[in-house]
Amino acid sequence: LPLLAEEATYFSDLARRLQEATKTAARESGAELVEASVASRDHHVCSSEPWVFGFEFGDLLSGGAKAFHPNTRGMAAVADLVARHLADPGASPQPCM
Repeated sequence: LPLLAEEATYFSDLARRLQEATKTAARESGAELVEASVASRDHHVCSSEPWVFGFEFGDLLSGGAKAFHPNTRGMAAVADLVARHLADPGASPQPCM
């Protein structure tokens, strides 16, 4: 990936803080949270079956930059997690604590 080590650390920390803020907001508002990050942990951008796009940028007029955003496989997997949770709330990978 075209990132310096410092940039990778910064973005990892930012992702962790966003995850914690989302958990806190869900907990404080009484919302149910299906944590896609738990299920997608083995599907990172460098895995053999990534759920996100790698470092690539498209034409801004036809969808723009999509680097590190969910791909079709990732979105389908998250939709499946949500559907399973709605059918059986105990099926969620990890409930919001």
